[in-house]
Amino acid sequence: YFPDVDSGGTTGVQIASSGPDETWEQIKYGYLKMIASAKKSIYIQSPYFIPDQAFLDAVKIAALGGVDVNIMIPNKPDHPFVYWATYNNVASLLDAGVNIFHYNNGFLHSKTLVIDDEVASVGTTNMDHRSFTLNFEINAFIYDTY
Repeated sequence: YFPDVDSGGTTGVQIASSGPDETWEQIKYGYLKMIASAKKSIYIQSPYFIPDQAFLDAVKIAALGGVDVNIMIPNKPDHPFVYWATYNNVASLLDAGVNIFHYNNGFLHSKTLVIDDEVASVGTTNMDHRSFTLNFEINAFIYDTY
C-alpha cells in the first residue's frame, strides 16, 4: 500500500554508482562536493565511519569554518575491529568541533548525508574506503531547495 503523496513541486534526484570497475569514485566525489558546499549544517549517519584522509579533512575544514557538523555512529558494533577503527577518528573530529552522536537502540545501519537541509544522499555506501573503491554501491543524491 502506497498512499498518494503531494510533493508540492519538483525535486531533482541523481543516481550515482561506484565500484572497482569505475574510473572515478563518483559517490565519494559527490560526498566531497556536498561537504565543501555546506554553509550551515552537515548531518552524517554511517555504520562504518572510516573514511580516507581527504574525507576526514573535508569534514574538519567544514567544522572549523563554522558549519554545524553532526555525525551519528553506532554504539553497538557488529564487528569489533571496524568499531575500533571508527572510534580511531573520533578524537580528531571532536577537536575540530564536530559533534559525534552514538545510536544506542541497536545497530545503526543508515547511510545518509544531509547538507543545509537542501541536498541529501541516501544509499548503500558506507563512509569508508571499501565502499568508496572496492564495493559496488549505489546512492541517490536528492536536491530540494523547498
